[in-house]
Amino acid sequence: MVWIIDNLIEVIALFAQVATNDPASPLLLLSAAGILVFALGTFGVLAIGGVLSALAGS
Repeated sequence: MVWIIDNLIEVIALFAQVATNDPASPLLLLSAAGILVFALGTFGVLAIGGVLSALAGS
């Protein structure tokens, strides 16, 4: 469990270095994060809908 926390801290530090490297980098990082959150949210909603549909028997 400690390795996961250490890796997470290291990833955050690396992303901060990348985001401060170039003036356009923060915008690209935020847009990529937004697309990722949208895609994961859409998949999550569809997966939950499929599971609920299967449980309802229809």
